[in-house]
Formats: sequence, structure tokens, C-alpha cells
Amino acid sequence: MSVLVLLCCLAVWSGVVLPPAAADYARWRPLLVAELAQTGAESEPQDLYKFLHQGVLGPAHAAGDPSVLRERLRAEWIVAAALPAAGRPPLVVPLRPDSGLVRVDLVRLGRYVWPVSSPVAGVDSAATVTSVVDTLLGGFVATASGWAGETERLASLWQAVVADTALWCDYYHNEAVQDLTARVTGGWPAVHHSSRYRERWRPHYRVTALDRLPLAWRQWADAEAAP
Repeated sequence: MSVLVLLCCLAVWSGVVLPPAAADYARWRPLLVAELAQTGAESEPQDLYKFLHQGVLGPAHAAGDPSVLRERLRAEWIVAAALPAAGRPPLVVPLRPDSGLVRVDLVRLGRYVWPVSSPVAGVDSAATVTSVVDTLLGGFVATASGWAGETERLASLWQAVVADTALWCDYYHNEAVQDLTARVTGGWPAVHHSSRYRERWRPHYRVTALDRLPLAWRQWADAEAAP
């Protein structure tokens, strides 16, 4: 167990107030544990960094011309429709302790829009695709333009991740974590998913604020998460 994790545990048990940076990391750590439990065995350090980057800074780096983003999302929706939902991450994956930002998985969303076992007769599929794409794109664009993240917070959290070897030692080599850290430190740029992650998980999702999702989508996510 790393010193950082031990201090967090002792603080919880004894009621000691942690320094702000350590307390902040303690709130984020369960999300990172869950993400690694789901995808860590078939990922690289950059995928965990990307998770944290999205949670802190949001999707602004991926913003652009709405018409281009719409066509890209429509094309990706078609690809996602052909993929199996079994074994994928949930419909909605929280990226922050407050669940303010989430990943919405296109493959799982498609299964709710068009249940494979019970197709809806008479549905205009083109209109449905347009509605779903426009809804998700609207949430993404609004989030990208309105989210204000802090690179200083990302830097603090990632430095805590690097120090917390107990978090990732079962998944990543120390050299890989240190190499990634050397590349991102200072600029804290967005990164792509690793080829290992892409090959296994075929990531098709969009990052958006949770409150930008329709109520029905949030209810589907709640139903998935229910024990």
C-alpha cells in the first residue's frame, strides 16, 4: 500500500483533515479504481490519464465546426451499431466524483434506442438517428463551450496518481507511467486512447455534462447501475 493511500485511509478512520490536494485526490480515487477494474488489464497509462483529463478539463479540446462534428458522430453511430454491447463499459461512465461529466457509450445507447429483441414497427430510423445525434451533439457542444477546468488541478491529481503506485502497479509498468508523465507535464495536453485500448474496447463515446442528457437516458443509466 502506498504512503498516500495509507494516509487517506488513516484520515478516514481517525477523522484527521487531509491537506486540500490529498483530500481532492481521495475523492477521485474510487473512480480511478473502478476505471482500472473495468479496463486496466487492456489499457496503457495514457488511457487512465485521458480519463482524468476528460474529468477535469472536459471535452473542449475536441470541439470544432458543429456540422463537421455532426457528420463525424453520425458516421461513428453507424459503426457502433454493428458492435456487440456485451462486455462493454456502462451506458454512462462518471468522470468526476460529482458525476458532473460523463462518457456516453454509443453502442449501449443504440441498444436502448433500438432494442434488438423488440424492434419498433413503423419507426422512421433516419429520423431517430438524427434525433439521437442532435441530442448528444447538443450536449457535447454545450459542455465543450461552457466547461471551465483547471490545468493546475489536473497536474495535482496526476502527480498523486503517479505517487499512488498501489493504484496502478497491477496494470502498468513504472517505466511506462514515468515516460507518459514526462511527455505531458507542463502542457497537460489531451491524448488519444492507446492502440491496446482501442483494439479491445473499440471506444465510441462522447463526453458531456450529465445534466445535458435527456431524462430517459439518465433513467436507463440508473437502471444499469442498480444492484
